[in-house]
Amino acid sequence: MKRILFAGLLMCSNVIVFAALPPDDYIPVDQYSLSIVTPLDNLTYKTAAHYAIANDHTSTKTRERGARGQGATILAKYDVLIDNLAFDPNQSTPAADIEQLKAIDFTKAENSAQGWARMSAAAIPALAIALNGETRGHASASWRTTYTVAGSGKRNVSLKFRIPETVMDGRFEQSAKGAYQSRTKVQLLVNGYPVWSSEALRVAPQIPNSTGEYMFETFGAAWAFDKNTEKAAAKWVTASMGSYDAGQSLDVALVYFVEASVGRECEFVANMYACMGMTVSFKRDNTATLPSFSSSPILQVAIP
Repeated sequence: MKRILFAGLLMCSNVIVFAALPPDDYIPVDQYSLSIVTPLDNLTYKTAAHYAIANDHTSTKTRERGARGQGATILAKYDVLIDNLAFDPNQSTPAADIEQLKAIDFTKAENSAQGWARMSAAAIPALAIALNGETRGHASASWRTTYTVAGSGKRNVSLKFRIPETVMDGRFEQSAKGAYQSRTKVQLLVNGYPVWSSEALRVAPQIPNSTGEYMFETFGAAWAFDKNTEKAAAKWVTASMGSYDAGQSLDVALVYFVEASVGRECEFVANMYACMGMTVSFKRDNTATLPSFSSSPILQVAIP
């Protein structure tokens, strides 16, 4: 019968203990090979999506919509606030799929704000706020579940989840230059407390003077935006949730958020509208793999 050896290095009280090299009949084991993985679809989970847009140049001023579901794809529909409604390319298009929606031609439509939100059954969001001229908006999507720590004894718990391709795309207009900015954020909460987050901002001077006069700032976990494309590639993240006793129930929520604003109204120049613009979004991601929890034993070394 093969014997199992936990090998490692222990440092305490200025004493270093090295494990001896094992003979051939030992099988090395690490904590990850003993992990218990629980996909989100093995649990009961709820989803939600929401957005709000504002355009003070329209009679309606603001529009807001939300939706929630029980482990299924949900859609918070689509809305637009536009000075010239006749130029909305989506006015007769059902908003069943974000990819079918078209951006407004700001050269004809003047100040406009578009918002839409979706959360897939795989718990991956698709959010977008698209602004032209003096407007603002934000959108969010989230899922929530109760996870019972699997295994026995003390465990390290982590969550693997997907961040879709993320866009913070601004448009500079010399004839109507003014403030424009956007923000994206992903936050993991356990029992109401944040345990992991990443946030990125696209910031520019109050009155920028050129297309390239802006920068990306990131807070928390790394989030790499390319200034040439104004995008961050989709990625999987494995975030530590901390150490817990097996059998403990954890209230877990993952929240995705985007927001943007443009501070200068459009100007009519040369028989067309000139507008500063900003689009911020988590793009539609068709990955079918759901987030998953991992529970790993905390290995201990006993010193005789």
